[in-house]
Amino acid sequence: MDLPVTIYNTNYLLSHGDQFRGGSGISGAMAPLMLGQHRKAVRQLATDEPMDVMVIGHFHQMLWLPGLVVGGTMKGIDEFAFGHNFRPEPPTQAFWVTSPEHGPTIHAPVHVSKREDEGW
Repeated sequence: MDLPVTIYNTNYLLSHGDQFRGGSGISGAMAPLMLGQHRKAVRQLATDEPMDVMVIGHFHQMLWLPGLVVGGTMKGIDEFAFGHNFRPEPPTQAFWVTSPEHGPTIHAPVHVSKREDEGW
């Protein structure tokens, strides 16, 4: 269900994110994401596998929050995102660099499109 991965000195926890409920209210996905991140951090600490950053998808939106990366979606808006009233976003994936000294840094979206659509 979850996969711990260590890169340099940063402990990531990769998860789909479908365990978190809610996300269609005025706060969007923020409340369930922050609560889920907190619960998983507590669990990981209790099992002697601390996490620094949780990385998920599921919400079809890109968000960079303290201790959390929500990776967007390569397919863009679909029936799932539309039905849950997620904000429509173009096809995007999260990109960042993990350095030994600073951990995750240089956050940027990678926009996914066809060459013809971009005109090159």
